[in-house]
Amino acid sequence: MYDTLVAYTYVRHLDASLFDGGAVYEDFGSGRQSGRYWINSDDQQDYQPQFTYFPTQCLLRVQVSLEKLINAYRIIHTKTVDDALNALDAVIAETFSLNLPSVREWHCTRIDYAWTWLVHPDVATYIAAVKDVHLARMNRADFDTSGVVWKNASRWVKIYDKSKEAALDGQWLRFEVSNYKNAVKYMCEHWFDCENTVDELLRPGRALYVLARYLELVGLHKDAIDMRVPEMVRLRDVFGRGAAAAYWHLCIIREHGRNANNTSLTSSASMSAWSKKLRDAGFIIDVDDKQAPLTHLKGLRLPTEDVTKIISQNVGTQNGVSEDYGLEKFWKNFGVVVELPDFIQRRIRLEVDHV
Repeated sequence: MYDTLVAYTYVRHLDASLFDGGAVYEDFGSGRQSGRYWINSDDQQDYQPQFTYFPTQCLLRVQVSLEKLINAYRIIHTKTVDDALNALDAVIAETFSLNLPSVREWHCTRIDYAWTWLVHPDVATYIAAVKDVHLARMNRADFDTSGVVWKNASRWVKIYDKSKEAALDGQWLRFEVSNYKNAVKYMCEHWFDCENTVDELLRPGRALYVLARYLELVGLHKDAIDMRVPEMVRLRDVFGRGAAAAYWHLCIIREHGRNANNTSLTSSASMSAWSKKLRDAGFIIDVDDKQAPLTHLKGLRLPTEDVTKIISQNVGTQNGVSEDYGLEKFWKNFGVVVELPDFIQRRIRLEVDHV
C-alpha cells in the first residue's frame, strides 16, 4: 500500500565529500549562500535511495521507493513495512556514518499510497473504463502510454499498467495516489489529526482511506463496472473502421448468447469470424462452455481484510470487538477522523463479523 516516500530531518555540517555532486550559489547583493548536494544512484540492478542535503538549512532529504528498496510489491503488513524502514535506516547509517533518528521520525513531504491487482481480461479494458472520468479540480492526461493520470499541484491520481515496469507475469493494474507537500499537510490536519512524520503516514488505516476515497471517485470500487460506453471506445481503438461491425456482432451475442449463429441478423460465417476476433481481443469470455459478452468488469477490491486484521491486532483483540474495547476503539485505530467511504465500511463490518 506504500511506494514512494520523501522525508527530511535536520543534520548539521555534513561533509560535501559524502555526496556525488552539488552546487552552491551566492547572492551577490546580500552575500548569502545557498545550494545543495546530492546522491543519485543510476544503478538499475541495485536500487538505492536518493539523498539531497541543503547546507544552509541543515536539512537532509531522502526520496525512496519502499517497494523497490526491498523488492516487495503490495507492501501492507507491519513486518514488511518494518523491513523496508529498517533497510532504509541501515542505508542512511552506512552512507553518513552518523547516529541519526530513525526515518520513522523524519518529517514527510510526500507519500504514495498504491495497490496493484491481477486483472481479467486485461489492463487496457480497465483503463478504457476510466478514460472519460473527470475529477474535480484536477486535470486529466495520459500517463506514459498505458494509463491515465488526474493531477493538480498537490496530488496525482494514477491508474496504469504495472506489468512491464515490474516485470510481472499477467495483467497487473496499478492504482496510485501520490500526495505531495500541501496534500500531506492537509491530510494530517483534516483527515488524520496527526503529525506529518513517516511513522504516522504509514499507518494502514490511513493508506486504505486515501485509496478508497479516490477509487470511489474514479468509479472502480463497484461490484460491477458498466463497460458499454468504454467498450465502444475500445472497439474503435481495436478494430478501427470495423468497429461498427464488431459492435453489431457483439450486440447479437449479448442478445442471443449461444444461439447467435442461428439468427437472420448476420451470416453464420460472419458471426463465427467476429466471435473469434471479439474473443481474442477480450470482449468475450468463455463461461461454462458458453460465449458471454464482456458487458461488465469486476470492481476492484482493496485489502480491507488485511487492514482489519492488522488493526485488530493493534487493539489487542482477535476481531476488533471485545468487552473492553468494542467497535469504537476498533474504528479509532484506523487513525482517520473523517467518515470512511460506505463501501469500505460495509466490507470491514462483514470482515469483523466473520473473523
